[in-house]
Amino acid sequence: MLKRALTPPALRWALYDFANTAFAMAVLALVFPRLYKSLWASGLPADGAHTAFCLTLSLASLLVAFVAPVLAGAAEAGGLRLRLLRRIAVAGALLTVALGFVPAGCWWGASLVYIAGAACFFCGNIFYDAMLTEVAEPAERHTVSGLAFSFGYVAGVLMLVALAATQDLFSSAAQSAPWIFGFAGLWWLLFALPLLTRHADKATLHAPMPPLALAKAGVAEAWRTLKEIWAIKPLRRFLLAYIFYIDGVSTVVATAAYLGESVGFTPGEVLKAFFVVQIFGVPCALGFGWLAGRVGARPMIALALGFYLVVTTYGSRLTPGDLHLVGLTVTPLMVLAAMVGMVQGGVQALSRSYYASLIPAGRETAFFGFYSMIGKCSTVLGPLLAWAAGLFVVEKSAASLARAGFASLALLFLAGLVFLALARRAERSAA
Repeated sequence: MLKRALTPPALRWALYDFANTAFAMAVLALVFPRLYKSLWASGLPADGAHTAFCLTLSLASLLVAFVAPVLAGAAEAGGLRLRLLRRIAVAGALLTVALGFVPAGCWWGASLVYIAGAACFFCGNIFYDAMLTEVAEPAERHTVSGLAFSFGYVAGVLMLVALAATQDLFSSAAQSAPWIFGFAGLWWLLFALPLLTRHADKATLHAPMPPLALAKAGVAEAWRTLKEIWAIKPLRRFLLAYIFYIDGVSTVVATAAYLGESVGFTPGEVLKAFFVVQIFGVPCALGFGWLAGRVGARPMIALALGFYLVVTTYGSRLTPGDLHLVGLTVTPLMVLAAMVGMVQGGVQALSRSYYASLIPAGRETAFFGFYSMIGKCSTVLGPLLAWAAGLFVVEKSAASLARAGFASLALLFLAGLVFLALARRAERSAA
């Protein structure tokens, strides 16, 4: 099955995941959360920095939540999928570079550049995800989607190696930021070129429309798509599940480095933990895709969500120290990283391919606009839950706030499991 899936269009498509992983690693997951606390929000008290960080993540996602369906509708109406992906990818890469030049202490500037860059990243994924149905036949979509996430994990390993090799070259975070974010932005642009320049877009390019007319067409198309989604009961219930659980998955990624440093792990230990995530993620994302081809995507998603309940419970009790497992000495942070790596790529890859199996043919861009609104623009509920959990913490230390916030994410995975079970019932009724 893997050999049949490895066509040139599929490989070019998967390589885009390799490309934008630079933003996902440097900005969403690893470097930005660390530098936000130590560089840009260094003048704020612990609770002020925690609030600013959580609200920054939520505002970025809320922006995309409003823009994504209209943008996808406009692309569907005008046949502009590939053209918009090109412009958004270039803008996102430039904003990634710009993040490295935000001065120390300017937390609001870092927040604004992050919000704009994250909007480009998530909106670009609307068009990228919709192309899955063009580059793979239905029988190969789980495999190709898993392959793309595996490419992303390989890119993550290489990014981490580069960061580890250069971290001793700089004496301060302010000195390293321009180089790190500049490298990430150029990486995104360079490896996106095969898809951006050679993909044969099957979307029909319509006659040029004025911006206002295109925006109106986008709103009309988004409203039409929303009504279609609501009429398909299995799809509707799956998206309700996806609202909750992918927000939890994304918030785990966005807050893991913040949690690690807040409870007392060193930056070097946090970097090693992300390396472990990538190492486990490569085979596990492929394995999830292979198993889904045999037992179905939905059972494998449910398995991953159950495992995330263990992840949030374990992470909320994280403390520095050593553990001895099968003759190896590891830290609790490494164990948490391995647990995340085992399921993160699998649940994301299968969610995308399972959704693609539920939508009507020829409506991929518009339907993936809502998918991106819900999923790729997540980290709304999770950071707000983390912030709300911090209100009930008596000791307002960075460690206590981070632990309480991480524990609260279990509620999102529980809600996801409930709605996923309802989607299963709706599928059986429809069958």
